[in-house]
Amino acid sequence: MGAHFSKPAEDKTRVFFPSNSTQVSSEVLSTLGSSLESDYTRTQHTEKYIQDRVSEELAKIQTETSQFLEQIKSKIPDTTEKSSAEGAFSSSKEVREKLDALKDIIATRPHILETDAETSQLRDAVVNCLNVKKNRPLDCYEIVEAFKAKLATL
Repeated sequence: MGAHFSKPAEDKTRVFFPSNSTQVSSEVLSTLGSSLESDYTRTQHTEKYIQDRVSEELAKIQTETSQFLEQIKSKIPDTTEKSSAEGAFSSSKEVREKLDALKDIIATRPHILETDAETSQLRDAVVNCLNVKKNRPLDCYEIVEAFKAKLATL
């Protein structure tokens, strides 16, 4: 239990020996040794290549974004002109027609003008129960259900 952590770590380096001999010709070694590029110059070339690629991609993204913004900007004035024309500059005839349509909608809705005495009593009972039992509104459940049933019959 935890003893393996307190023991010193053994050398876990393994060396593999290939079954075939790996020999490199002297010509290859001489070309590698006489190469004008060092590790430093290779990293500089690699870094330059990466920077060029990133700048190309960034330019590409910027052009796509600017084209997208231009498309959006071309669509926005169309919608604002329509909405301003409808909202701010409506003629009195159009406003009158809209009001008449709303009046017709309101007229078609059912109206309950007066409630009978029993409904008023049930409503008062619900209000009183909820006022008395402010912290326990579920105690008034039966009274509320009776009131709902009475309203459903109207």
